[in-house]
Amino acid sequence: MRTKLLLICTLCLLASVARTAELQVDPDAPIHVTLPAGWSKNDEPYGPPVVRFHTIRIFAGGNRNAEVLISVLDKDRSDRVDEKRLKEVLKADCLPYVTSARELNGIKPKSLPLAASGTAYYAKFTDSKLIGKPTRKDVFKTATVMIIALGSKYVLKATILCDEFDGVDYREAMAIVTSLSEKR
Repeated sequence: MRTKLLLICTLCLLASVARTAELQVDPDAPIHVTLPAGWSKNDEPYGPPVVRFHTIRIFAGGNRNAEVLISVLDKDRSDRVDEKRLKEVLKADCLPYVTSARELNGIKPKSLPLAASGTAYYAKFTDSKLIGKPTRKDVFKTATVMIIALGSKYVLKATILCDEFDGVDYREAMAIVTSLSEKR
């Protein structure tokens, strides 16, 4: 009986172990994120070729409809990580989610605690045209836009796309973002 219990506990532990993916900023200073079970990282370049930022796409597997986009906006720029500037960048990045630029002043960024040293701010949006409609793969009802200062070295942008703020996909996506850390 004790052997069976030990075997079951070991299997559960192995099943719950998260994987680590690297967001490669440069060969000497990768940034890590921890992926929950069922999430994968797309190694292909993401976004149109004119985008100048390295972006990775992390997505939930199976029939789940959720993804996290993480981009490195800047590195080695401690002059760009003060609270005021981060909130300004966040508001500018929210433009695709509002109907006019005038609405950007009404956005109230919220603070997000990180596992590693850093500062993060975010804003949430819901596409009112999709509420109550059936879920369609890669058509997302909600978006959370984030600006992250990881230490004093990196400025990152993360966007969580999913169908609801109170579901498991959103909680796991937020855990991915809050796990961001610089490899030492």
